[in-house]
Amino acid sequence: MAQSSGFRNKRVAIMNRSTDGGGDFGRNSAGRPFVYETTVWASVRFNKGVKSLREGAVDAYDTLIFGMLYTPKVSRESMLVYDGRTFQIQSFNRDYQTNEIQITAVEAPGKDLSGLIPCE
Repeated sequence: MAQSSGFRNKRVAIMNRSTDGGGDFGRNSAGRPFVYETTVWASVRFNKGVKSLREGAVDAYDTLIFGMLYTPKVSRESMLVYDGRTFQIQSFNRDYQTNEIQITAVEAPGKDLSGLIPCE
């Protein structure tokens, strides 16, 4: 069943790796940095209880479920920024019938990408 747009009431920023070559490779390199891609409306739910165990969330306290309309700007390699916290995508499921995606993401400790988001 399609989700009402009223449930997508949180702003989530999508961050992707830079497409610049950069040439920073090898040991001690940071690789390509993340850059701001876009901000989308999403529903955000906490993964808790039996449902979190069934979905395989080891640390349910740092795991959130994001529901949003499909955009080609988000992929399994993207990072999400919500409420000043950065999340790494664990699972990415798309419903082609309703054009929605459900993302299970865990908080990425030591990564703070919130400073890269431009003011809206």
